[in-house]
Amino acid sequence: MFGKKHPDYKEKKRSPMPPHPGPDADGVTRAMPREMWDGPHGDFLREIGVTPDDPSNVMPTQQSVQAKADKLIEDQKQFLARINGSLGEKVVPWAMIPWSIWQQSHAHFLMVALDFYPVHPFNTLLLPETERGEQAYGLPKHLGGIPAGLEDAANTMIGGIRKNFEQSHNDVTTQLQNGNLDALKKVDEYKGRAIGRVCVVAHELGKTTYGAEAFERHKQVWGETLGWPKL
Repeated sequence: MFGKKHPDYKEKKRSPMPPHPGPDADGVTRAMPREMWDGPHGDFLREIGVTPDDPSNVMPTQQSVQAKADKLIEDQKQFLARINGSLGEKVVPWAMIPWSIWQQSHAHFLMVALDFYPVHPFNTLLLPETERGEQAYGLPKHLGGIPAGLEDAANTMIGGIRKNFEQSHNDVTTQLQNGNLDALKKVDEYKGRAIGRVCVVAHELGKTTYGAEAFERHKQVWGETLGWPKL
């Protein structure tokens, strides 16, 4: 008896989101098109502080991703020029999660979903390029390459984070398609959590490669300059 519903009972359904119409009139493709702010969901979107042109709502293109990567690389070059201009011994960057990871299956996840690039300060060790620099800074010399096994380890760990993120993203997408816009509140939370985990992976790889003592020494010497937050 308790498992049956009254004949007159009607399930309350939320109105689903309309299918994505593609680029807006200005040629920009947005996750939630501009027209949604004029529709029944507009008040809710404004209430939670979302606007059509939020970076998180504008869907990146290959050109925009490449442009950002190029800018970050140039920013790093300028940063290193300033640093090395005041040092007696030159330091060079070493990416803890190797550059090759951004050229394989996790590239879209890292750069598009997380806005995380190989030159990200949190993925960077500044290491001396000479033995004299080793002595001056108390840091190991730049390896000049990727040690055996590091790429495989990075792929495995990033793959685990990606899988968890995609499951969460799919759950949010399903809820949005069913009209539950409250799910939008979780998007930044999931992204931030994934970025934090990628940063942890980067530092674990750094410790594995150069040793925990050397890593802590680097954090002491360069962490603040690179802008590393405390995890």
